[in-house]
Amino acid sequence: ARDGERCVQGYIRRDTLNLLLCMAGAAPDKAAELLEVSLAAAQDKHFRQRALEALGKVAQASPDRVSACLPSLRAAAQEGDKAVRLLALKTFGEAEWKHYFGDVGPAPALPSDIDTILGSACPIWPERKVRDTHLLVLIPATVDGAPFTLNLLEELIQRPKNGGHETRYRYYDNDVNAQFGAASPECSYWLLMTRDVLEGSRSKSYSAQKALVESHASRTGDPYAVPRALEAATAILMHHARTGERLFGDAPYTYTRCQELEDGQYPVIVGGFEPSGLNVNSINYDYDYDCGVAGCRKF
Repeated sequence: ARDGERCVQGYIRRDTLNLLLCMAGAAPDKAAELLEVSLAAAQDKHFRQRALEALGKVAQASPDRVSACLPSLRAAAQEGDKAVRLLALKTFGEAEWKHYFGDVGPAPALPSDIDTILGSACPIWPERKVRDTHLLVLIPATVDGAPFTLNLLEELIQRPKNGGHETRYRYYDNDVNAQFGAASPECSYWLLMTRDVLEGSRSKSYSAQKALVESHASRTGDPYAVPRALEAATAILMHHARTGERLFGDAPYTYTRCQELEDGQYPVIVGGFEPSGLNVNSINYDYDYDCGVAGCRKF
């Protein structure tokens, strides 16, 4: 009798999970809520693990609503589940790349203390947490086997899969394209970049902006640097693909200067993200209010 009871309970649990998975696309918030209840009541380790897997799929089905899943996802992260750990951290990693654009291969491991890093006070905006002031995105070496470049990114963002928000480059400077458009990372890595330009970096010379980033790195001990053009564009555009939000936008116009120098002298700029798209350009003068500088770290 007990074996029969366990069998019936197993079928009920399996059917419950299947039902919740079916709900993921149409009603992810409700599915997440029911999974939270299921997890709270679950005593069986196997059922709990299956429910956590289902919860991860709910979050993946609607990444912009992942906050509804965070309590249990973070609990799963503490238990060592890598897949749901990355979802809990609201990263744009290999699963998100595959969901929206294509296969990027395995991502390198994040630091073991990444949860602490993201949950700590921001070294630039101390009243907020790092997870609220930075974007954490995987910069892949390839996408579906093709070298990842500014040129490939321009193609990908026009046709994201699975409901991603599309956009384009509203302007892509010919010289920037010719000099840097085909440059590709040698290997994949994680980038943690500020969601805005650093305070006090507008209307400054490029040398003063670089010095500002270096001063933050020296003060905090964290290896902040000026982003490369591909890094800045990727962080901004992956966030947009998932959420539809246009960071480094047009209210007010905001660009980050980048490491690359067109013709060895004019910094590449990325930003001014209007509804019509993102600007990838260069600038041949200093002291422009629209141009500040972001800060980034690599893992």
